[in-house]
Amino acid sequence: MSKARVLVFGGAGFIGTHLCKQLLRDGYDVGVFGRSYPKQKNKNIQYILADFSDAECVQRVVSGYDYVFHLIHGTTPPNVNVDIVGDIHRSVLPTLSLLDACSKHSVKKVLFISSGGTVYGNNGMVASRESDPTIPMNAYGAHKLLLENYLRVFASSKHLDYTILRLSNPYGPLQSVDKGVGLIAATINAIETGVPLDIYGDGESQRDFIFVEDAVAAMTNAVTYTGVFKIFNIGSGEGRSVNDIITAVEEAMRRSVKKNFLSQRSFDVKKSILDISLIRNELNWHPTTDLRDGINVTIGNL
Repeated sequence: MSKARVLVFGGAGFIGTHLCKQLLRDGYDVGVFGRSYPKQKNKNIQYILADFSDAECVQRVVSGYDYVFHLIHGTTPPNVNVDIVGDIHRSVLPTLSLLDACSKHSVKKVLFISSGGTVYGNNGMVASRESDPTIPMNAYGAHKLLLENYLRVFASSKHLDYTILRLSNPYGPLQSVDKGVGLIAATINAIETGVPLDIYGDGESQRDFIFVEDAVAAMTNAVTYTGVFKIFNIGSGEGRSVNDIITAVEEAMRRSVKKNFLSQRSFDVKKSILDISLIRNELNWHPTTDLRDGINVTIGNL
């Protein structure tokens, strides 16, 4: 029996690299679509170098794959508000072309990596469930939510199956500090380089941090899921303040970081914690990596 084939859009990035390794371990035939190679190429993966906005190329490459993971977003989260229209052209419109290609080539399922923080916004919940109100505070979350809705449209009009995975704040080895996201990676880098760490507000805003290998285990569990639920949160289910995370990294490295406190940004969510009860029950998944253990693994492996 031949292996099921999985194509990962954005598979050369931080999350994608770990995801592809897990997919290989799970026995899938894996392909990667993106503009560049990962830091470490894997001889067992087929790499397709192309631009996500090339609709004709997307149509060709999807053919023959059983499942498609979509991790590409054309603009980094902090910069989407600066160029909303540009992000629609780089992220939203190419995704519609991808969904059209998947429906035409009878892909079994599209697994879309959404945002577990920005789509919920400041909705007033202690920990957001998948059914809770979505109140995006920035264009990044708004566009993720828009694409979630388009997945529903393609499911009803073109019978394209899908799973939406709302991911919290992943961290771990290979995470880049160049995109303005990733507090743990940024803190490690600031300590190592001596460059001050920018902190927006008083550092008491809370986030849900998930070790990347735990996150991708949840993602691969979702590939063959056939139940009725279409949206799953992926997170730790616990909130940690920015100050708590910085302190944890400082203690692990036994060094202090220089802090540069800046004004709170209007689009930052004050509290973002995910309720992971649904994915525990439906996919038999839960995170297994303690925060301090995850930080220790991350140090020296960015």
